[in-house]
Amino acid sequence: MKLLLCGFGSIGRRHLRNAQTLLPAGATWTIVEPERSAWVSEPGVRFAASLEEAAGEHDVALVCSPTALHAAHIAAIADRVGAIFIEKPLAHDRAALEAIRATLSRRGIPVMVGCNYRFEAGLLEVRRLLVEGAVGRALSVRAEYGQWLPRWRPQQDYRLGYAARRATGGGIVLDRIHELDYVLWLAGPVTDVKAFHGKLSTLEIETEDTAEVLLRFASGAIGSVHVDYLQHEYVCALKIIGERGTIEWRFRPTVVRVVREDGAAQIAYEDATPDVNAMYVAELRHFFDCVRTGAPPTNGLDEAATTLETALAVLEAR
Repeated sequence: MKLLLCGFGSIGRRHLRNAQTLLPAGATWTIVEPERSAWVSEPGVRFAASLEEAAGEHDVALVCSPTALHAAHIAAIADRVGAIFIEKPLAHDRAALEAIRATLSRRGIPVMVGCNYRFEAGLLEVRRLLVEGAVGRALSVRAEYGQWLPRWRPQQDYRLGYAARRATGGGIVLDRIHELDYVLWLAGPVTDVKAFHGKLSTLEIETEDTAEVLLRFASGAIGSVHVDYLQHEYVCALKIIGERGTIEWRFRPTVVRVVREDGAAQIAYEDATPDVNAMYVAELRHFFDCVRTGAPPTNGLDEAATTLETALAVLEAR
């Protein structure tokens, strides 16, 4: 198998290492990374500074470049790859989204947008409980994420990272599109979006550091999503209130707690020290299985575009 990897930042390196454990011996990689200081020497891997230097056809491409480059990179490779995995978010604005749609809709190849929380063990348990009707119909949903940006990627000056700049697709709304993605994945399509967002802190960034989002779902349920770059104690959590009880999920340490209609509570899933990388491995395993079997992958182009449109509606809210 011949693979093309666009972008060798932290997520590109993670996907390379994980894919190497999943693919058969003999798989070869061409990695497009303009920063030559990031290049490494290992068997089966060659580097190129640009897509022009990475000529030829490939079985699979993984697009892990900065979000603002996705549309151009996808347009450049779509006609010479058999399947594409795109790291979230799909695009950084509506023009780029429409360009990607136009490119990929005419090509008709398997496409998956990576949102790794769909493969997190606790959230998978939450989905199972909802499907089985453990708390009845969902009436309201609340998701929250917060982490102090300077500690988010401690190996990098936060002021120089993509999160700090609007042009690169930064800002907490797109950076943590995970919350919108798994809320829509669990609660279904949205019919209305209201939001406030802004840079509320003294962080040296030009993007929003906080967003508060209200959602109305087609099911009649209502929901909210809070995301920020500000909290000094990491929080990643979800609460779903149903007709006959409540489901709560928290990540790292991970726990799924169910409160029944009689008030009794039970732990449905617990892992004090979750292997964070396991969900990244699981999403790539799913993608490669779909490429092999022809089955449609989760979070394909249309579904990922719907989530992105919701995120863009948040950013456009005034």
